[in-house]
Order: sequence, then C-alpha cells, then structure tokens
Amino acid sequence: MPADPTAAADAPLLVDRTLDHGRIWLLTLNRPRAGNSIDASLATSLVATFRDAELDPVVRALVLTGSGKYFCTGMNLGSAGQLSSTDDDDDTDLFDMIRRSRVPTVAALNGPALGGGVGLFLACDLRVAARDAYLALPEVRRGLVPARIGPIVVETLGLARAKSLAITAARMPVVPDLVGTGIVAQVAEDAAQVVLAAVEMARSVVLGAPGAVLATRSLFDAVAVHARGETGALGDVPEVRKRVRQAFARMMGSDEAAEGIQAFMARRAPSWAPQEEGKKKEAAGKAKL
Repeated sequence: MPADPTAAADAPLLVDRTLDHGRIWLLTLNRPRAGNSIDASLATSLVATFRDAELDPVVRALVLTGSGKYFCTGMNLGSAGQLSSTDDDDDTDLFDMIRRSRVPTVAALNGPALGGGVGLFLACDLRVAARDAYLALPEVRRGLVPARIGPIVVETLGLARAKSLAITAARMPVVPDLVGTGIVAQVAEDAAQVVLAAVEMARSVVLGAPGAVLATRSLFDAVAVHARGETGALGDVPEVRKRVRQAFARMMGSDEAAEGIQAFMARRAPSWAPQEEGKKKEAAGKAKL
C-alpha cells in the first residue's frame, strides 16, 4: 500500500489518506527497528491522527497495521516515564480513544503483538491477522503489570483466556487459539496479504450507511454492557478505572519494575528469574521480546 507522499519516511506513524478517495485511511506504525514500540512520539501521532479522523466528514474506516516484523511490541521501556506522565489525562488515553472512535477500525496484525500492542489490536472493532502472528503479554517478566490495557484484554478475550495470557506471559497464536471465536475475523496467509484483507474488510464497512454503522456499534456495546450487568464498558466502570490508575502508578514506582526495565535494557535476566534461565538468555546474546 502506498504511504502518504507528504509524510516523512522516518515518521513514527505513516498515514495514507488516499484509499477509496479518502474514505479509508491506512495507519502504519513505523518504528520497525524498535518493534514498533510505543514511545511518546508514536503515541502523540496516533492520538492526533484519530482526532483528525473524528473531524473529517469523508473518512469512513481506519486500518491499523505495523511495518516490519512486528505489529507492535508495546510500551517502549526507554520512554516509560514520558508515557506514564499522561496517565491521568483521559482525553489522550490511546487505547480508549481507539475503542471510542466514531470511525470504525480494522486491525491488520502483520506480525506479533506484545504488551500494549495487544491493547491496540483488541481495541479495534474488527481484526485480520497473519497466520503465524501471535499475542503475548510479557509484562510480569519485566516486573510490570498490563494495567492500562487490562480492561480491554479481559473484556475481549474473557477472564480465563486473559489470565492465561497475562500470568504465564506465554504466546497465544492466532491459529488456532483466536480463530473461530470472532476475536479474529479473518486470517491471511502472510503479512503481505493481511493489509489487503483488512482494506477489503474496511470496504465492506464503507458499504453501510454511516449513521447505521455507528448506531449498530453503539447498540451492540450497550447490549454487551447490559448482559454483564455493569454500568458501562469495563474501562468505564469508575471502580475499574480507579484500580487501573492505581495499578499503573504502583507499577511505575515499584522496585520490580525498576529491576525489570534495567534487566531488559541490559539484555540480562532479572534478579527473580531462575539462574538457568538467565544463563540461557546470556548465551543467546539478547533477551527475547
């Protein structure tokens, strides 16, 4: 897919506004050397782009994908302090903004999604994935907690599957784990095909009347909320929001987080890891994401 000719090739987010005469925007996370991890510049670009889409009367669907090997490897640990400084600003909560977007969203999972990348993927309305893609939440192995994405993960995957993913930090492959559940609507053979499939799905969305599409999404969200007996989506329940903020704040100030981040940056095993695991990682030359 062509990138927007006005966008710098090294911009953290590439936005192609030309598809289907501007009715579909293709958003590509463009930090491939960093696994498309979310630093302050990428987060800011995503928020700004979603705000632009909200105000644009032409755009009817957004497709989100990543460049290179990964879809998104989550929060960039080197900029964790910058990202945590905006935690209390509901208006710039990235995952919440995607979930609430007036414009329907389609995630094109070109490769693995880790940590916050899982949040980006699950926050979208519809999801297409490459056959060999997988999800993983490695936070606990870094002394961290998947706090901000927790409500989206539990709401979308269900409690049992969410706990399995988060507590073990094991990989959850798209095939077979997420196929047949509706979580992934379509599987593409490889990363090259996944964006094409996602754009085609976006074109199906564009065939619907804009007001009817918006009303349907709102209705179905309300029905799901009623079925749970809650006052809103999990991320909107006041007690849940409070717990998320508290967990995030405690995490960022904890000794385990400091050790986990330092170990990750130094490509060594953290202090709590078994010695044999540390030796394996040292022999490998680097810690796997």
